[in-house]
Amino acid sequence: LGVQTCALPISNIRGRQYLQVGDLAKARPLLEEAHRRSPESAPFALDICRILFESKDYDGVRNVALPFYRDKQNYEFAQYLGESSQALGRYDEAINFYKDYLTHFGTNLNVLNSIGDCYVQTGDLAGAITVWKRSLELAPAQPELKKKLAGIQDKIKEE
Repeated sequence: LGVQTCALPISNIRGRQYLQVGDLAKARPLLEEAHRRSPESAPFALDICRILFESKDYDGVRNVALPFYRDKQNYEFAQYLGESSQALGRYDEAINFYKDYLTHFGTNLNVLNSIGDCYVQTGDLAGAITVWKRSLELAPAQPELKKKLAGIQDKIKEE
């Protein structure tokens, strides 16, 4: 029992170390082992979500994260679910996950900006403008966002 108990955190720690240096091939099996041995562990599941997302396995992220989010109301998974939904083209769903994240954790510029990107994809340009203006109020030094906002505003003027 002592060996198995020790092996679990060590595999997760080693997996996270490999992930930190970008070695996904070595990180993934270690993190999967930790998650498999302790499937109820939210921290281990978050680590798996991170590596799955970096590997562009968006459906895999959803499979791991949804039970924690839906069944346990663990909103730490909302950002990963939003990002994965956005990557899969499920923009309305992504917006809802992102909004849940903001409701539970407060302002996050990346999440705000992603909501704006999703609004553009759904055709809600006014929504994108509102969100991006709010983001720029919080952090004006976002030149790429300023360009996006100007482009959307110009597009609306042309219509």
